Amino acid sequence: MHIKSLHLRNFKQFSDFSLSARDVNVLVGPNNSGKSTTLDALRICQDVLRFASRRVPTNERHNGDGICQTYTISESLLSIPIVNVVRNFRAEDAEIIIKSVNGPVLIIRLHPDHQLKAYIVNSPRAITNSRIFSELFPIKIVVVPTLGPFESEENYLTDETVQRNEGTRLAHRNFRNIIYRMDDGNFQEFSRLVRDAWVGIEIRKPAINTSSFPRAMDIFYEENRMPREIGWSGFGLQVWMQMMLHMIKGGRDKILVMDEPDIYLHPDLQKKLFRISKERFGQLFIGTHSTEIINEANPGQILSISSAVDFH
Repeated sequence: MHIKSLHLRNFKQFSDFSLSARDVNVLVGPNNSGKSTTLDALRICQDVLRFASRRVPTNERHNGDGICQTYTISESLLSIPIVNVVRNFRAEDAEIIIKSVNGPVLIIRLHPDHQLKAYIVNSPRAITNSRIFSELFPIKIVVVPTLGPFESEENYLTDETVQRNEGTRLAHRNFRNIIYRMDDGNFQEFSRLVRDAWVGIEIRKPAINTSSFPRAMDIFYEENRMPREIGWSGFGLQVWMQMMLHMIKGGRDKILVMDEPDIYLHPDLQKKLFRISKERFGQLFIGTHSTEIINEANPGQILSISSAVDFH
């Protein structure tokens, strides 16, 4: 299932903003226009869906919507801070309203001084277990986190730490640990995607360096038969590897969210990334300044974002 519309009220720089979603949504506009803010709303939605898919809601009354089945969520479970989530630090909650194509609407209310609340309206049946929630709102979001350089040295981490950081801004610092935990099939697909774009590159399976303490992680790749550790690679290759890590999570039932994926990528790779994304995901939300990606998109897939205009 895909997202039909996204509505933001009192959220960061938006007073009242609405977006009718397509299968491919390329968000364009000048700096500080609201592209990243729009994608931040989808990041929060991903966190809420992950929480709700494992919990049973309680009944609570919400102004304007009556009694709804509600989830109370800790701010610590969000991948982004909400200290500045409310427009101009108002007393009213910020709202993220996500409508799915099959009818139900997810409303998320946030304020740095209150507990985060999420609830569903237009639900055809009561949510008595987590399975019913997943059936009513079967939206699966894959967010590409902020990209960054790999650590020159990366220690072996616990499974809990890796799982906690994988979808956050710390992901690039834990890259070797994430790849280490891939099954063989996903690793082979990841390696193939990298090799298809970087001719002559062959990535080896990651290994733990047992001769060091604390134990260090190594991932070597061969370039023209010369072995190199990934920390020695250029930032363009590091960015591409991070992108491909998320491409293997794709599916026609999944939604991909990326913010400025074109940074440090050659124009040919920018176009290739856009094509791979369309092939592997059922719905895309991409914020970009890349003329290459914009030219690859159809005119109807380009959405101009501006926080100067309240409603779109």
